[in-house]
Amino acid sequence: MDLTYGPEYDDFRGEVKAFLAANWPPEEGAEGGDFAAQAVAFRRRAIAAGYLGRSIPKRYGGAEQSADPLAAQIIREEFLQVRAPMEQPGIGTMMLVPTLLDRGEEWMREKWVESTVLGETLWCQGYSEPGSGSDLASLVTRGELVGDEWVINGQKMFTSGANRAQYVFLLTRTDPEARKHRGLTMFLVPLDAPG
Repeated sequence: MDLTYGPEYDDFRGEVKAFLAANWPPEEGAEGGDFAAQAVAFRRRAIAAGYLGRSIPKRYGGAEQSADPLAAQIIREEFLQVRAPMEQPGIGTMMLVPTLLDRGEEWMREKWVESTVLGETLWCQGYSEPGSGSDLASLVTRGELVGDEWVINGQKMFTSGANRAQYVFLLTRTDPEARKHRGLTMFLVPLDAPG
């Protein structure tokens, strides 16, 4: 049994290695020596080369590549070997970006997908509540339309990464008459919003 990747993927591995040799680590003092800025700049180049953001459409800042598990594995192996930044880890890229691509409005995709993939915008999740944990059927945080503004009242907990995030995506009950798993609305809220 031959468990090698094969010549096509060996060539691809060579391309990835050459890209990494030319682009990581950054030159001394690049982006002012700020690692976060260096990681964003590197991710932009890696996306342009087709190595990161592979499932994200180009119009939202991705590489728009066909699914290829072997290529993805080679990219992971080679990036890890030189400790190059991969996709921005966290809840924003794992949960919010796919939701925005599938269900978000166009302006939301344009505003947040690319910046989240690059790691410029960081998110935390607001699902869990005191007394109910992550049981979404028991959400009591309310979202009410008052005039032309949504007012959110309630508490969230277990918001991992909130100390670094700029935004929270949270669920609220906007229709208290609906069945428990219905009547919920997701809001994208800046963490520096009043209240």
